Amino acid sequence: MLMLRSLKLSTLNYRVYNMFYHDLLMNFFQEIGEEKGIVFQKNLPAIEPVYGELKNPLHWRLEEILKKGNLTHFYNHQVDAINAIREGKHIVISTRTASGKSLCYNLPVIESIMNNTSNKALYIFPSKALAQNQSGRLEKYNYAFYYGDFNYGIYDGDTPREIRRKLRKYASIIITTPDMLHLGILPNHEKWKHFFQNLKFIVIDELHTYRGIFGTNMAHVLRRFRRICHHYGSNPQFICCSATIANPVELAKKLTMLDFDLIGESGAPSGEKTFLFWEPAQEEGPGRSINTEASLLLYHLISSNVRTIVFTRTRVQSEIIMKTTQDLLSGSHSSLVDRITSYRAGYVPEFRRRIERKLISGEILGVVSTSALEVGVDVGSLDACVIVGFPGSIMSVWQEAGRVGRRTGSSIVVIISSNSPHDQYYLHNGNDFFNSTYETCIIDTDNPYIADGHLRCASYELPLSEKDEYYFGSSLLPFIRAYSEKNYLFYKDHKFHWNIDNYYPAENFHLRSSSDENYEIVNNSPPCNTLGYIYKRNVSFYFHPHAIYIHQGETFRVLEMDERKKKIYVVADEVGYYTKPQIITEVSPIKENSSEEIHTGKLRIKETCTSYRQIELLTGMYLKTIPLNLEGSVMETTGFWFTLSDSIQKTLRNAGLEISGGLHGTGHIISLIIPVFTLCDTGDIGTAINPFHPATGKPTVFIYDKYPGGIGYALKGAGLFPIIVSQAFDLVMRCKCENGCFKCIYSSASPYPENYLNKTATLFILEGLKKNLKMTVK
Repeated sequence: MLMLRSLKLSTLNYRVYNMFYHDLLMNFFQEIGEEKGIVFQKNLPAIEPVYGELKNPLHWRLEEILKKGNLTHFYNHQVDAINAIREGKHIVISTRTASGKSLCYNLPVIESIMNNTSNKALYIFPSKALAQNQSGRLEKYNYAFYYGDFNYGIYDGDTPREIRRKLRKYASIIITTPDMLHLGILPNHEKWKHFFQNLKFIVIDELHTYRGIFGTNMAHVLRRFRRICHHYGSNPQFICCSATIANPVELAKKLTMLDFDLIGESGAPSGEKTFLFWEPAQEEGPGRSINTEASLLLYHLISSNVRTIVFTRTRVQSEIIMKTTQDLLSGSHSSLVDRITSYRAGYVPEFRRRIERKLISGEILGVVSTSALEVGVDVGSLDACVIVGFPGSIMSVWQEAGRVGRRTGSSIVVIISSNSPHDQYYLHNGNDFFNSTYETCIIDTDNPYIADGHLRCASYELPLSEKDEYYFGSSLLPFIRAYSEKNYLFYKDHKFHWNIDNYYPAENFHLRSSSDENYEIVNNSPPCNTLGYIYKRNVSFYFHPHAIYIHQGETFRVLEMDERKKKIYVVADEVGYYTKPQIITEVSPIKENSSEEIHTGKLRIKETCTSYRQIELLTGMYLKTIPLNLEGSVMETTGFWFTLSDSIQKTLRNAGLEISGGLHGTGHIISLIIPVFTLCDTGDIGTAINPFHPATGKPTVFIYDKYPGGIGYALKGAGLFPIIVSQAFDLVMRCKCENGCFKCIYSSASPYPENYLNKTATLFILEGLKKNLKMTVK
């Protein structure tokens, strides 16, 4: 079997290697008998570096440190960034992965501290792993200081109390996460008085991760942060770093309420990359599942000594693929079984750090990860990336692909398409993917539920006054009125003070979820340890008795959920399947903004779990359905809905077609196409379909944000509705199936059987919508 790893021998000239790379790559897939899976291929050539010169040289001690690391030239974007930071500008650096963005801010920040050791900086990273990674990069700059004036450290939930005290008192640079800023620093700002008074820089790395519910929360955290800075007389300079997105300046401004200069032209080199868009083998019966396909590819790559990262969309998926690959390796390659692992959120911190160290050292040859490794964390030198299902955004594909072949090394990226319409769109429109512009990050600072939570936190931190309307906008005065009436605020010295003893608002308000509940998953089997944590709305739908939880490839059966202690107890059980809830949704419009074809407004959503399905781990095949009757929470959100006109209904009746089967197919395909045009996951969008809804008196499809108060995804979809309908029609028409399938109108989230849907009726409805929207059928 071809050993791809051996191609990187130093005796092989790099340019000659690139000339033969494509042929050798194809030989590899031919040898493993999988070349038929390649539907689309794109080879991206290597990019040469572009260098620049600083207006003024760095401090000579910094130059010495860089020379020791063989860094003697700066890329042009690094030069532009350093010059702008020195001039005091707020900047956002938006360049591709592995382009050296951390150097852009580390050098001018440290240079400023060298010139004035009282200066302070706050570095914010979206995860603890990224914070750990940055801390290691700062160590070399100790040598720029003669008298130990440079102190830095990580301040997060894992930092011991004694070290926290030292950091507050002595640190020049504090490295933290949004969660710790929200939960630990801002509510205790009196302890940080000296730090806030001397704060000169705030660095926000991985800016593009602050979208949706997390981004909206982050915007409010930064408003609270700037309010406290103003209280202590400081006005720090913001430095933001982002992957390439459509609106980096707009996003930075929404988050901080400040104006930014853009550094967007990268001068960094990159190695040659080969992208393969892959379709699972279509064998007799249902064919291979996407998880089986990923496991087989990972098996072949690992057994050929190719260091590989696999990105999955869900935690369950990462565990299934790792377990299946280990089973495949356990035969003739049993020595490699322990050299692959899974990595995801929910693992305890010590376990994640251990995996990261083994990745860097090369002890781990393959890792199966959720998006937790999509950004920033040092994963060492990797050669192949397998993406299991399109991640939901072009940006995420580039982030995940950027984890391999960094700087000069050549690499392969295999994107395995699922049967979802979203994936099928890109599988058969590969050039559209590479010609598309990057998506827009969406946040909604007007979400009333999120604003209320942060106003509670802000009033605890500092008394509120009318001047705070600058930070909190139109939400401030209604909040003050409502909370004063409840006696939660009292008025004194022209300000409103927090009036609830022994209540810490930030403690029960999480930034990454619409739920305030954090559940601990406890293993009742020896060694009786904590397996992880989970934030999830309607958690009982997923952790009911006999539900199956997967951890590191092992299956655990849920025993019970203790609501009071917020603990979920599980026990090891090798069942060979996992479970998936089937959810029925009821929707009621609250407030409507009408138009001729679509309606936008506020919606009330009620969800009920009527049953759960058992799905075989290895094949992804449906096994059976078990009845349940669990009621979830009721929420209000924003979205849009459309009805079938009398003319469309008449056309269906004349053709002898059932409206319901076509309506469900239409709702499914439209909701699954929306993520192609908005920066969200399919799980962010909810769908409810009713052949006769009492509020409209007609067959109706509701599309909404699956977050209380809404986040803006569905409303953006409403604005693009004509384009989405057109693309949905083309995709269903192009699908080769006869009666509908998961590649066009079926949805795995639907509680209805597949034969309930009707492809012909769906096409009639989509064509009717196009005509009503005055679109031309191509």
